Amino acid sequence: MSDIPARRRLAPIGSLLAVPLHAAWRMLRATTRHNQRSCRADYLNRLSDEQLARRGLSRRDIPRHVFRRFPSA
Repeated sequence: MSDIPARRRLAPIGSLLAVPLHAAWRMLRATTRHNQRSCRADYLNRLSDEQLARRGLSRRDIPRHVFRRFPSA
């Protein structure tokens, strides 16, 4: 038997690595999403006002449209 009490034993290496790897994965996903949305905002900002109007947008709508929480379809 081990001299270390059960509640004080070290966690398996997989458990120790899971938390930082999960955090890194979430950061990578968030960075990717932000980059995609920033590229989309840049694209829309390069369009003329007439092109935006055909899409049903105005310049002031671009940030709300691109960075909304739940994009439609």
